[in-house]
Amino acid sequence: MAPRSDSRILIVGAGAVGQVYGHHLAEAGCSVSVLVKPKYEEAAKEGYILHHHSLRRSTVKKFKPDNVFTDVSKARGIWHEIWLCVPTPAIYEPWFDDFVRHMVGESTIVAFQPGLDEHDYLCARLGADRVVQGLIGMISYQAPLPGEHLQPGVAYYFPPLAPSSVGGPADRATPVVELLQKGGCPAALSEDAYEQQALGSSILNPMIVGLEIEDWSFDQFASSSTLALAVDAATEAAGIVEAKTRAKSWLLNKVRKPWVFKLAMPLARWLMPFPLETYLRYHFSKVRTQTARNVTQYLEYGGKLRVPIVSIRRLHDKWNRTLDVTPGTQMADIHHSAASSAALAAAPAAASVSASFAAVNVPILEAPIIDDVVLDAPIVEDDIATKPKVQLLPAGTAPAVLVTNPEKIAIVTDEDLVSLDEETPIPEDDE
Repeated sequence: MAPRSDSRILIVGAGAVGQVYGHHLAEAGCSVSVLVKPKYEEAAKEGYILHHHSLRRSTVKKFKPDNVFTDVSKARGIWHEIWLCVPTPAIYEPWFDDFVRHMVGESTIVAFQPGLDEHDYLCARLGADRVVQGLIGMISYQAPLPGEHLQPGVAYYFPPLAPSSVGGPADRATPVVELLQKGGCPAALSEDAYEQQALGSSILNPMIVGLEIEDWSFDQFASSSTLALAVDAATEAAGIVEAKTRAKSWLLNKVRKPWVFKLAMPLARWLMPFPLETYLRYHFSKVRTQTARNVTQYLEYGGKLRVPIVSIRRLHDKWNRTLDVTPGTQMADIHHSAASSAALAAAPAAASVSASFAAVNVPILEAPIIDDVVLDAPIVEDDIATKPKVQLLPAGTAPAVLVTNPEKIAIVTDEDLVSLDEETPIPEDDE
């Protein structure tokens, strides 16, 4: 399947990742449209402001989609490529059933959702011959960060020697790579993009946890015992990935050393054309529950695969103590249910979330945010500060209260519904 400069492309979720890829695909001559929530429709129609960072300067660009859709059924059409630039939980929400039903045909599906189950899930629902796995090769965020003097928009940076890797059926992956390259976005074809992503996340997640324990300070992290613990946890996480996917990386085995990170952190701070520690604090504090879900997934798979998880558990416990999380509540109770692709297609469970450095901000159908913390399920939004809210969970499910004001949230199972007052607010689907 040869690349077409007149390709019709649909970006699902025009956040910090979708906007950047959409811009570079438009630069390649493609007709690029977006599918977003209704509340983002006007902003999408006006066009997006982008700040392309380089080592020397920042260039302002603008991306204006050819069409803006807010309903899956109305976005039906002939698309050469459909890019899923949404966070992982979104593909398990009700809207995705409509997406699967309406987006049939020969479109190539470009997916960036990491995790140990997500690729199989997408292949089961959309067809393995259509799905191309992407590994995001950029850092992007909603600008400005505190201390930056940029016009509001999305800022992004392509780190050297880290192109967006694309893998999957060669006749579909190759045109994706060629279009990105033509549009000025570094990209490379990779047969093991999924494995690369899983192995990369095995380092990133423990390091982010360790960095937050040390208050997001490179200097404090480098001089602490937490660094060695995080490196040991990363080694165990890589062992879990290798046991499940058979993926291995000689290079990653060599760099998982405390002294490597002690050298790399100040170098990374110097190389980035934006305040790196500020970015990490801003982004990963906001998506803390996503990181927690990934760490919990390592613990679960480590037990199932009989791979050591001693350091991961110690790091996880230290993180909870740092955040003053009471055992048995909040992040300590995040649970990931592993299931086969067939089971996920029938009744998808909670998913692991992207561990990419790229922020997927303002996505379509993202989980609601209370106090900057992402919840797993929709919650009634009126009068959040004073009215108790209800989050429904399957019977027997361990509750996970992922908010900074947990006393304001009532958690019930479907067995408890008989005791609810008729006027108790019940969550509704976001869209």
